[in-house]
Amino acid sequence: MMMDEEKIGKEFSHPRLKELDVEEIRRILEAVSEFLSNLKQPIKEMLDVMTSSLDGDRIGRDVVSFYSKLKESGVSEELASDMTREYLRRRLEVVPSIQDFLETATKHGPPWTKREKG
Repeated sequence: MMMDEEKIGKEFSHPRLKELDVEEIRRILEAVSEFLSNLKQPIKEMLDVMTSSLDGDRIGRDVVSFYSKLKESGVSEELASDMTREYLRRRLEVVPSIQDFLETATKHGPPWTKREKG
């Protein structure tokens, strides 16, 4: 069984890690920290857009308004109901899902994880 010190030594024995000095590591960590900080606001805004699109009260008001305008303009009950159902279906389809967002955002991973082909 390998001792913890030996295990740690082997984990950090990668040739590239031996070449890095403390200042270079500090610059890398600062760049990563800045990158992550810059992502915070855009991700928050995107999540706000997604969750506001799913606001039940707002969707309900919009659907009722759509239906009412159809009825006021003389559209038959059956057609107004069908059109309203379709309006709601399409409205919900365009709402970006959180899963789609995360898949897109993580599709290629952060640039520092790219590995050279060879």
